[in-house]
Amino acid sequence: MVTKKQTEPEEFGNPEFGMRLAKFRKEAGLTQFQLAELLGTTQSLVSRYEKGQRRMYDDMLAATAKALRVTPNDILGIGPCKPVKPDDSSLTRRLVLQMKQIESLPRRAQEKVMASLELALKGARN
Repeated sequence: MVTKKQTEPEEFGNPEFGMRLAKFRKEAGLTQFQLAELLGTTQSLVSRYEKGQRRMYDDMLAATAKALRVTPNDILGIGPCKPVKPDDSSLTRRLVLQMKQIESLPRRAQEKVMASLELALKGARN
């Protein structure tokens, strides 16, 4: 009786890795959903990485480090970790993600969102 194939990789990751990943994501000012959008994956997978329930492979590690503006070694906990300060680029990424969400809406909903945005911008200028 075979209960598990010997060639299957372990699916579980590392809780310390997950804690570091969550820390860097939050310092970058991103939600799990926003990070998932940048990586082309799902929020649930990002959540599993952060909980230490899934192992992150090299290609995803490199893309995640780039998205968070840290090095893979920072996320892996190798060497000193540099603090990540949210800057204009994290705000820009957030705006781009929000614009993509607006673009995915039906035309009528897009128009409503844009009208609301225009009113908010007018109020902010005054």
